[in-house]
Amino acid sequence: MILKFAFIFICGLSTCSALAAETSPILGKWQYDGFIYEGNRFPNPNPELELTFTFSADGTDRLFWSRKNEVGFCERIANFEVVDDHLKQTIVWVNPNNRSECAQDSDMQLGRETDSEFSIQGVELQIKFDLSGKPLIYILKFIDPNSPVP
Repeated sequence: MILKFAFIFICGLSTCSALAAETSPILGKWQYDGFIYEGNRFPNPNPELELTFTFSADGTDRLFWSRKNEVGFCERIANFEVVDDHLKQTIVWVNPNNRSECAQDSDMQLGRETDSEFSIQGVELQIKFDLSGKPLIYILKFIDPNSPVP
């Protein structure tokens, strides 16, 4: 699968643009729904957790999570690129108002780069990670961008 999105390169003192199609199946807002491990699918183990990824046509994505009935949140912005079936991200901003424990999460480390295999199955975005040498697949469901989830 090839993602095509609009993006802008800054080239020295001039702005160079390389525009592609502004639509892609990964664009939009996705909410964490569970995971697949050792071939078994599991629901979100913490129903209090509200985690979303929002992929924008400008080549950025926002990761945001909080827990119901708890104060605080974790939020970061990354630049992303999709090459075939790989999602490449570089974290470019971490919210300075994040909960203190967010700093311990690798998804909240400024400058961190990732390259993860992914697929879209209907309304599900599945992102593959490695957990002690075994695949762990996060499942995110597409949601209405106007929904009340942060």
